[in-house]
Amino acid sequence: MNNGKIYFKEIQKFTSPLLWLFLIIFFLFLAGIIVISVYNDHSFQNTSEGDITDYIIMAVGLLFVVGLIVLFLIVKLETLITEQLLIINFKPLLKKKILLEDIIGFEERRFNFIEYGGWGIRYSLFGHGWAYTVKGYRGVQFLTRNGKKFLLGSQKPDKIIFYLKMLSNSENKES
Repeated sequence: MNNGKIYFKEIQKFTSPLLWLFLIIFFLFLAGIIVISVYNDHSFQNTSEGDITDYIIMAVGLLFVVGLIVLFLIVKLETLITEQLLIINFKPLLKKKILLEDIIGFEERRFNFIEYGGWGIRYSLFGHGWAYTVKGYRGVQFLTRNGKKFLLGSQKPDKIIFYLKMLSNSENKES
């Protein structure tokens, strides 16, 4: 399917200082435990199999945190609106293409952290459907023809609304 002319494009990344502070503290904490443990043992000659297992577990934990840091560095939410599509690209995890004609409702709204359990690709236990967010508390709530709801986090929800209205009006005029 040809995406057509791009009317709107927004790229967002995880930039929350609290998120990065938490990840760095967690990394330093695990790295500190490993360094202190190795320093206290001085050598691996007198270590038991249990001690080596502890080192392996700590190293895996450290690699997990490094992996999380790398993931948060490369993940981005790209939103595109073309003549026919709303494209939600949560790189490198997910890409959704929704026909504009399948969107029957949308509104700008604020959401809170608890509603979806955080940022990212989340599902609301409160009946709001899926959410695709990386930061902030603003977005556009959508309703599709098949009754599904989803929230798209945005720093520019007013522009999303503007282009969706513009394109739905031009579509109605052509019919």
